[in-house]
Amino acid sequence: MGSIKVGQYARTSDGIVFIQGLCGGSYQAVRTDREEEREYLASDLTPWKPQDGDRVTEVGNEYSPIGIVVEAGAEQALVAWKSLLRHVSFVNAGLEPVWTD
Repeated sequence: MGSIKVGQYARTSDGIVFIQGLCGGSYQAVRTDREEEREYLASDLTPWKPQDGDRVTEVGNEYSPIGIVVEAGAEQALVAWKSLLRHVSFVNAGLEPVWTD
């Protein structure tokens, strides 16, 4: 298990969070599904990587379509993009979770 860093995503027991800061041993994070801010201990977080069924977008591309991870691997994920007819293999480091409203 890798270490969690500010500016990265992590999984918790009940969702995905974006790590905004670290203060006094607790991570300040915001949930991607309801923009709720909360503190977590390192033991409550696992570095995020795509899992089957995750909704994802391309990192750094504000116009990226939303895709669904069909098959997640250690380094790459097979993604079904809404605007493409075929699934595309994508490097995990190039993906991030979708923020929902």
